[in-house]
Amino acid sequence: MNKRDFIAFLLVIFSFLIYIFLCARPDYILVKVRKSAFIPDTYELKRDSLITGAIKICSIAQRYYHKSRIEAGGGNSFRGFSIPSYLDTTNYGIFQVSIQNKLIKVLAIGKVVGCDNNRPMEVELIASPDNILVTTIHN
Repeated sequence: MNKRDFIAFLLVIFSFLIYIFLCARPDYILVKVRKSAFIPDTYELKRDSLITGAIKICSIAQRYYHKSRIEAGGGNSFRGFSIPSYLDTTNYGIFQVSIQNKLIKVLAIGKVVGCDNNRPMEVELIASPDNILVTTIHN
C-alpha cells in the first residue's frame, strides 16, 4: 500500500467516523427526547379515551330512554339498559353503569395506573334524558 492509498483509506475511515458522530448520534438523542416528551400525552390520551367511551355509553343510554318499549327502548326510563358488549371493555378501561329511573351513572375505570402511581384512572359521568355531566375525574 503506497502513501496515496493509505491517505485515501484514512479519509474514508475519517468520513465514516464523522458521519457516525455528527449524524447518527443526534438522531439517537432526538429519539430519546421525543419518547420522554410524549409520556404526558399518552396519559392524557388514555384519560380522554375513557371520557369519550363513557360519553358514547351515555349517548346510547339516552337514545334507549327516548325509544318506546315497542321499539326496544326504555319508554322514558333508563331501567333495562345495559352497556353494549363491544363497549363494556376497551383497550383503555372497563365501563360500568348504575341506573335510576331518570338518571344513569357511568363509571369508567382505566386499565393503567394514574398519575399518583397508586390507583387506576377513574371517570364518572351522570346522564339525564337530555344532558351529560362529567362529575369525577381521578388521576
